[in-house]
Amino acid sequence: VHAGELGRDGDDEDRGVVVVREGAVVEDSVIFDECVIEREAVVSTSILDANVAVRAGVRVGTSSAGKRAHDDAIAVVGHDSVVRSDVVAGSQIDPGSTVA
Repeated sequence: VHAGELGRDGDDEDRGVVVVREGAVVEDSVIFDECVIEREAVVSTSILDANVAVRAGVRVGTSSAGKRAHDDAIAVVGHDSVVRSDVVAGSQIDPGSTVA
């Protein structure tokens, strides 16, 4: 994914937009509406529920390097969470959490 905003084409509202800042990497992941992935963050083999913020330079999950990921290797971050420090593969972050 390249830096920018992903969302509904032609929608007048900001709902549904995912923001990926320059230098961020998203691979093999599912990103729900209204998430922000800041500069130099890496999201790999993960599921981010709606309204999750991944702060600059943070790593969420781990690269599957082209291999099929098993359920226990997928990092899941619940809705309305803020991720300020790394989240390892297989982690389950409850909705509304702040990972400090």
